[in-house]
Amino acid sequence: MFGQAEDLFANIPAEHRPDRPSAPVGPPTQAAVPAVPPGQHGHMASIGTAPSPDGLGYTAPFEPDDVSPEAAMMSAGFTTLGVVAAFGIGVAAGGWKGGLAGILLMGGTLNTYRAQKWWGSPEPSEKHEAVVSGVMGAATLVGGVYAAYKAYEGRKEDSGD
Repeated sequence: MFGQAEDLFANIPAEHRPDRPSAPVGPPTQAAVPAVPPGQHGHMASIGTAPSPDGLGYTAPFEPDDVSPEAAMMSAGFTTLGVVAAFGIGVAAGGWKGGLAGILLMGGTLNTYRAQKWWGSPEPSEKHEAVVSGVMGAATLVGGVYAAYKAYEGRKEDSGD
């Protein structure tokens, strides 16, 4: 009824086929390559100009050089601090709507930063990450501006202007 199934691993050499009986179980044999080579961050000249020499955009000096789990935790920590600070400033300036605006504006800023960082990469997955981050960053920034406008309107109404 269905005919012969196509061999999914036909183009893979026999010693690398995952369906062979003696396939080793364990970590991959090739080490992960860091997304940003060590020492290749902080390209201040690339802000608003041509991409940096390594093809990647500006990377903040406080950001880690590799993509290890520890580096991801460090980056997440900086993101959390930024969002919490933006929320606090927003609440102080415009109540809960200002807090929402702060979160959205900081989130949009961080997404667009991530987008520019990977925009010049020749790697398709990094380029895809840049496009997704750029679209999400732009949409979040628009939402943040709208929330900030509503917070400003709320303050005007509260003050009687």
